[in-house]
Amino acid sequence: MSTDTGIWVVAHSSQDKVPQVTFELIGKAKALGTKFDEKVTAAIIGHGMKKSLLQPYAYGADEVIYVDEENLKDYDANSYANVLEVLIGKYKPASVLFGADSVGRDLAPRIGVRLETGISADCIDLDMDIIDGAKLLMQKKPYLNGEVVVDILCKERRPQMATVKPGMLELVKPDESKSGTPIREEVKVNDAEILTRIIKSIPRVECENDICKADVIVAGGRGFKTKGDFDRLQELADLIGGMVGATRPIVQEGWISEEFQIGQSGKIVKPKLYIAFGISGAVMHTGGVIKPGTFIAVNENPEAPIFNVAHYGVAGDCKDVLASLIETLKK
Repeated sequence: MSTDTGIWVVAHSSQDKVPQVTFELIGKAKALGTKFDEKVTAAIIGHGMKKSLLQPYAYGADEVIYVDEENLKDYDANSYANVLEVLIGKYKPASVLFGADSVGRDLAPRIGVRLETGISADCIDLDMDIIDGAKLLMQKKPYLNGEVVVDILCKERRPQMATVKPGMLELVKPDESKSGTPIREEVKVNDAEILTRIIKSIPRVECENDICKADVIVAGGRGFKTKGDFDRLQELADLIGGMVGATRPIVQEGWISEEFQIGQSGKIVKPKLYIAFGISGAVMHTGGVIKPGTFIAVNENPEAPIFNVAHYGVAGDCKDVLASLIETLKK
């Protein structure tokens, strides 16, 4: 039986900021750590860190371990993996969590290969249980095209590793009274370890039509038979001050651009009102709709899984219901 203990959340600090998914993971780790007596550690890699070293305490971290080196200012896969491999080898955490962002998706599998352990990517939730005397991280992922959710367990190897997409976990309210003394680890990074360098950075222009920030969303799925029928969703969205989203098959048809795809493989949304037309309700889609204020589903199949998660449901043809709703709102 493994003697490794503790839950780690790994983060990259850029310009003294860590991504929000770090705090989402820390909140979840703290809930599990409290229940199963596991210490929660934020492991931060970067350069010039001050504020970002203290923030994890407010979200539930018991300790912060960090490496601050000039050569770590920008993310480099090889050097970051070298540093993290040293830290994990020294402290031997039982579980290591990453945000499934651009850094986490690149770094986590490299560490998994180096440590010869398993990793579950893009989990929708995490839990823990004691099985045969061992504390096992239950890594929840959609399976069978999102029809079911399965628990993936890593019984034989340590650490147990998983990535979780930003927005999937609840962001707990920070307790600013919580603080601590971060532990600095000296792990030297030589120039030869840096395999990629940033030549120039161009600030990203924020999209004015970011569906992730929309309070009202009307979304369509395969219940629509033609693009013309699907396009009427925009008419409804304009009437109620919302935005149009879609499932992956609709995006693959080319009826709407990928930036409006909602679900596990698309955008994670948290609207006040979500109306789903012609969407069956596979976890791959509904898992991307986090705690909507009101969820309304329209589907011609009264047994569609989406009615299990919706607050209100209409069993009917999405084209006809949409047309009727638009006509009523125009009166």
